[in-house]
Amino acid sequence: MATTNEPRRKLALVIGISKYDHCEELKNPENDANDMSSALESIGFIVTKKLALKRAEMKHVIIDFEESIQRDDMVLFYFAGHGIQWEDQNYLIPKDIPTLNGVALNKSAINAQDILDTLSNRNPYVTIFLLDCCRVYHLRNPEVDARGTDASNPKSAGLKAMYKASSLIAFACAPGTIAIDGRGEENGLFTKHLLKHIKTPNEDIQMMLRDVTHGVIEESKSKQIPFLSASLAKKNIYLCGQQMNQPSKSERSYEGYTVKVCDFGLARTRNETTRQTTSNPKLVCTLQWTAPEILCMKKHTDKSDVYSLGIVYWELAANEIPYDGHQNAVICEFVLRGDRLEIPKTTPSRFSSLIKECWAHDPNDRPNCSQLIEIVEECIAKQIQPKVEAPKSANEQSCVIGKGTQISWKFSGIEKPQVTWFFNGQPLLTNDRFQVTETYDGTSTLSICQAELADQGDYIARAINAVGEAEAKTTLKIDCIKPFIKANLNTAQKVTKSESLTLKLVASGAPKPHIVWMKDDSELTPNDRIQVTAPIGNDDKYTLTILNVQPEDEGEYSVMISNFGGSLQSNKCKVIVSSKSP
Repeated sequence: MATTNEPRRKLALVIGISKYDHCEELKNPENDANDMSSALESIGFIVTKKLALKRAEMKHVIIDFEESIQRDDMVLFYFAGHGIQWEDQNYLIPKDIPTLNGVALNKSAINAQDILDTLSNRNPYVTIFLLDCCRVYHLRNPEVDARGTDASNPKSAGLKAMYKASSLIAFACAPGTIAIDGRGEENGLFTKHLLKHIKTPNEDIQMMLRDVTHGVIEESKSKQIPFLSASLAKKNIYLCGQQMNQPSKSERSYEGYTVKVCDFGLARTRNETTRQTTSNPKLVCTLQWTAPEILCMKKHTDKSDVYSLGIVYWELAANEIPYDGHQNAVICEFVLRGDRLEIPKTTPSRFSSLIKECWAHDPNDRPNCSQLIEIVEECIAKQIQPKVEAPKSANEQSCVIGKGTQISWKFSGIEKPQVTWFFNGQPLLTNDRFQVTETYDGTSTLSICQAELADQGDYIARAINAVGEAEAKTTLKIDCIKPFIKANLNTAQKVTKSESLTLKLVASGAPKPHIVWMKDDSELTPNDRIQVTAPIGNDDKYTLTILNVQPEDEGEYSVMISNFGGSLQSNKCKVIVSSKSP
């Protein structure tokens, strides 16, 4: 939320549909909608909740909600129920849709992109879409029945990615895949984890959704991977924003961080004693940060605090809790033996040396405060901003559709930079197809499995450290292999009346070609008697079978073959139908 004096209005439209007139009933959506409404209301949203809506009712509800939006409102739309992709558009399925197979969804369902566009056109502060859809898998082919969650046909009913400026769209699963209904639970898997994190105060929504994604992937064992599409112009968008207390005198705010001034549990009045009390032999200290001389109940000096500061420096380098999980007795024995924590190899050499100097067993060998300041300033001065280790920081690369490819960039810098990947200006989320690996020498590699046309675009690797950033861009082009014929149709074929006719064509390309069988230059419509088959897996054979051939089946047959790379036509096969032998 913005830190203005007047809080921003937060509006939410929540829709859940479990029972359908003609489609499979879903267990969780109405529970999901009820629980989501309660959660949103508890964090200050004005919620409109609707259940079991028919198409006309759903349209009216959306229009009413749209008209309630004022400029600079935070707008959230949540839908749980059936969702499907049809002709490259996403549709939310109302209660009264006739069927999911073969129906003109643009006339029977609600176009999700249209909702996003109309809500965004009201100029809200941000538009947030949370879609828990695709609970059951349906094919676009009306002649094929619905199938289970292990299906892998690329023409799936899973929702495709959506985009709109100043919007964030979170899908329950990646484009073209399905969401898992909550088995034996009150909520679906995606909504279950949304409810777990949505009330987290003062957490940016993208960070919150990363926690949701992690939870869903872990619980589903990577069978369901949520997908986020964001084009946000604002920073720090909080669904649950709470007023922060003003920093005390011992705290200072710096660019969103809070620095706290504290000691190591060893504070004392110097002019009273420089030793631990001997009247009470119990050692009171924060053990992980305690110098060895204090553990031995010896004289305490400023150099004891220098040792403790060295532990703090180690925390900065390792981003870990010192001696985490170890018992006090083990820590004491380790330190008194002269052993020390392992310093990460990625730590800049001068800073690593400083930590070791602070940890010297003899307090006299440790630097004093003035020396510490000089060394720290030297470490800062030697920091180097990231640099692309390549002659050029931009290149082009191509990959054949359906194949895998890798994009690699090497960065240098002191301290070692952190690398984040972006696709067409948006943060790239890793999943089963997109994986990022890094090597010790600073090389970050993005691996793309089974490239799709939608993967074409600009991939940016951005390296950031404390003193600057650098980025490198690869423009990836997805190549298609134009269809080509391996085995053409015969130029002529005779068949006896009432028998079966089979024509075969072998054709390849990437992606696999789409074919249309023709008779006398008119498209054939498959039915119970006229059957077509397409190749499965690595097979490239297409067949046309006509059962119980009749004289009217006589004519010239051909095949139109096409994919994104181009098109061509096969030979024409003249089919002659002869009468049965007497």
